[in-house]
Amino acid sequence: TDRRQVELELKRRDQLMAAVSSASTCLLTELDYELAISQALKIIGEAAEVDRVLIYENYPHPSTGEITMRLRQEWTKPGIRSLLPLLGNQIQSYSIFGAQHWYQALNEGQCIRGSRSYLSISEQTLLGRDQVQALMMVPIRLGRQCWGFIAFHDCTYERQWSSHEESILFAMAASLGGAIQR
Repeated sequence: TDRRQVELELKRRDQLMAAVSSASTCLLTELDYELAISQALKIIGEAAEVDRVLIYENYPHPSTGEITMRLRQEWTKPGIRSLLPLLGNQIQSYSIFGAQHWYQALNEGQCIRGSRSYLSISEQTLLGRDQVQALMMVPIRLGRQCWGFIAFHDCTYERQWSSHEESILFAMAASLGGAIQR
């Protein structure tokens, strides 16, 4: 029923808010930066009921100056293929994947979200390579600069992300930005 659906959505929202609080506390109190990030990604990934959470850093390509992305950290649900061995520290161009608009949106403080079947062919190809059915990407900002983004992958189901999830995950990205800045 509609009432049951609303109750489930509220419960999920509350779980996600509690996870952001817990992950933020971890980022503030854990002295080991890598461990803090790893724990925070696990907490938020489990609460968001996703299969993979990744942190990408933006930076200029050493020879061309083009803004590129590099996978820095990842959490995966057991049984989900890790992308870190494949993509870790590899320079990836937004333009190669036809996703320059992703960088533009993230740089403007917007998130990117969607199910694979509703995205462009080049985006579908990229997500297919990584076995992603749905994603949400939220910018990580250091002041006014878009340092990178946190990506949430559902590798099992196509899903529609709610505006509540988006707002809560923006809070998580802000906490990560603060931890990175320190």
